[in-house]
Amino acid sequence: LQDEAFIAEYEEAEAMEQELTTMRLEVEEVVQISEVMDNNIVINNLLINLISLAKPQTVNLDTINFNERNVSLSGTATDKDSLARFEHNLRGYEDFEGPFIPNIERIEENTYTFSLSFNIPGPEVELETEEEVIEEEEEEGDEDGS
Repeated sequence: LQDEAFIAEYEEAEAMEQELTTMRLEVEEVVQISEVMDNNIVINNLLINLISLAKPQTVNLDTINFNERNVSLSGTATDKDSLARFEHNLRGYEDFEGPFIPNIERIEENTYTFSLSFNIPGPEVELETEEEVIEEEEEEGDEDGS
C-alpha cells in the first residue's frame, strides 16, 4: 500500500471518479434545462394564440415579455372599454392567472397606452443540486451491490 505507483494510480482514479460525477451532474442539468425550454416553447406558442384571440381589434400590442411564469404586455387602445374587454377575455382562460391592468394613460383624443400583466400557472421545475445527484448515485450504487 506504500507503493508510489499504486498511490498515484489510486489518486488518479479518485480524480477521474470526481470528474465523472461532475460530468453526470452537468448532463442532468442540461437535460432538465432542455425539458424546461421545450415546455416553455409550447406554452409561448399557445400563449400567443390565446392572447391574440382575447385581444379586441381596437387594442394594439407593442411588447410582450415573458419572465419565468409572468407575462407583461404593453400597447395602445382606442378606448378604455376595449382594455376592460381585453382583461375580461384573458380572465376567461384558465391558462392565465390574475390578468391586471395597473396603468392606463391617455396620450391623445382616442389613444390610450397601457400595461397589463398576468401569471401562467404550472408546475415549478427545480433543478437538482450536486449533493442530491451524488446521493442518488450512491443509492443506485448500493442497490446494484457496488
